[in-house]
Parts: sequence; C-alpha cells; structure tokens
Amino acid sequence: MRDGADDISQRTAAIVATVGVVVTLVGVGIAVLCGAPPDLAHAGDATSVAAKVTAAGGLFRVAVLGWVVSIIGDVVRAWALYVFFRGVNKSIAMLAAWWMLLHDAVFGFALVGLVAASEVASSTGAFSGLPTDLTRPWVTMLVEANGYGFNIGLIFFSLHLLLNGYLAMVSGYVPKVLGALLVIAFLGYFVSAGANVLLRDPPTIINKVVTLPNTVGELALIVWLAFKGGRTRPEGAAAAAAGPVGLR
Repeated sequence: MRDGADDISQRTAAIVATVGVVVTLVGVGIAVLCGAPPDLAHAGDATSVAAKVTAAGGLFRVAVLGWVVSIIGDVVRAWALYVFFRGVNKSIAMLAAWWMLLHDAVFGFALVGLVAASEVASSTGAFSGLPTDLTRPWVTMLVEANGYGFNIGLIFFSLHLLLNGYLAMVSGYVPKVLGALLVIAFLGYFVSAGANVLLRDPPTIINKVVTLPNTVGELALIVWLAFKGGRTRPEGAAAAAAGPVGLR
C-alpha cells in the first residue's frame, strides 16, 4: 500500500505549513482581542481575573473558539512539517508531529476551564444568583487551571521544535541556522513553560526575556518555508540527511 504522503511534494508541504501558521496566528489574535490572552491567569488577584472575564461577556466564548482555530492551524502545520521532513528521518518527523498533537490535546482539554469560567462569571445555570464574592475565586481557579494546561502543552510543543530543529540541521536542504534557532526556541519555551508550572509567580524575566527568541525561531522557519521551502535541493542533501540518522 502506497503512503499517501508520497503524493505531496515538499513545496506543497511548505506552503501548507505556512497556511497552518497563519491560521494559528488568526486564532490567537481572535482569542486575545476577545479577552482570553495566554497570560490571563496572571492578570492579578481573584477580583482582577474575574473582572476581565466578566467584562469580556459573550465575546469570551468567541475567544475560546479563537483558541480552537489556533489548534486547527497547529494540526495542519504538524502534518505538513512531517511531510516536509519525512525524507530526512520518518521516525523522528513522526515523533515531532505527535509532540505537537499532544500539545494540542492537552491545551484543547484545558480550554474547558475557560468555558466553565465564563459560565461562572455570567452567573448562569448552577451559579445563577450567587454573589460575586463567591464566584470570583471559582473563576480565578478555572482560569488558572487553563493556564497550567496551556503551559504543560507548551512543554510538549517545545519538544516538537527541538526535533524539527534537529531535522532541519541534518537535512542538507534547510539552512542550519534555522535549525539552530528552533533549538533555541525549544530552550525558551521549555524553561518558561516549566517555570510557570513549577512556580506560583515566576520571575518576570522568564516570561518577558527568555521567551523572546521563541517567536524569532518559529517565524524564521515559516518565512523560509513560504518563500524557499521545497524549491531547491542542493547536491548531496540526501547523503547529508542519511548520514547522521539511522532510523527509517
């Protein structure tokens, strides 16, 4: 039985990966604009967090859908990068894709916390008529649970970046600097997400400074994929790809 991925060219996979990232960015933009940014759990005390959720009102549910859209984009990107790198090492490329899917599964489940927080903040259903001094701690707890799920998912996502960075460096047809940037992005995400899981109030430098290289590494690869990915394959690329990697 022929593997369907053989029917997809590297150029097509590169373009699809770019589209996946655009979809993810659109979803994140919707979530942020509608009141559910990634750092919502760190908005302050229970009163501040609950106030932000309440102020968002019905748009908060739209924000949750925005995060769902971002997950869809992630899945598309994971598949496309698997196809793009499978010629280098199929086993590692598949594992990289699975790390992304695990990230999305954890984060998708964590989104239930945001839906529940919206339900509590709006004082509907079982929480109808409850005073705000009782509902605020619940809203905060649910938002924080989502935040922990988000960061646990980022740990798996960082492993996705690490493996793709390795594949890029040994491929022979992707600039090694792009692979190095992805490895740096892995370190940034791993450290920042781990700190947010382990520490109640991680130092600001972790969330503001350590994570700066992350976006650079991701976007550098995507920009390269959009304009150059799959267009050329230098001589010796196959040998360079096969040399360091034994699994097939």
